[in-house]
Amino acid sequence: MTTVLPNWVEKLKSCYLSGEAIQFLLHANIQDIFLYEGELLVLKDFLYKVLLQRSRDITVFYDPSQGITFPEANHEKNFFQAVNTYLSVQGESPISKQDLSSSPAQIISLLEKLMKTASHRTGVVMSYLETIIPAAEMSFLSPDERNSLITLQRWSSDQQFLLSDTIILMICENLADVNNRIVKNPQIVE
Repeated sequence: MTTVLPNWVEKLKSCYLSGEAIQFLLHANIQDIFLYEGELLVLKDFLYKVLLQRSRDITVFYDPSQGITFPEANHEKNFFQAVNTYLSVQGESPISKQDLSSSPAQIISLLEKLMKTASHRTGVVMSYLETIIPAAEMSFLSPDERNSLITLQRWSSDQQFLLSDTIILMICENLADVNNRIVKNPQIVE
């Protein structure tokens, strides 16, 4: 049985495969349940099964309340191997699962280190984006929120990331709750 995918999935795939963008902002009906190959899936699991499972060595799910999670044990193993290789080259100490924080600024920094390892095809799914980079003027953001915002903006035009096999899916319920510097960024596809 062939599953018909929603139009937005086909658009996302097309934009990514054409090199138009590596960052995507998904919003609106994010609490929907999706039927895929006879299975009912929440959005992050649907994204994994449809877009990431067959094409990614490492898929990382992040939401500020749960921290980093992985869809499968091999993704977790590959994650720590890649990050610790990067840290070793930089002269930094390796990390373990116990070292992971749920702090957005620390996690985003760690994800950047992961994506700088060119040997892996990486997929990142960030949920509750509005809690990481809320809609507010720069002067009202905390230092961590400003750093997270700047980092996400930089990723959208960083040649190293654009030329890598990385995809970043950012999820929020309402665009009005996300910082305009991300919502209006022409390199991030909505």
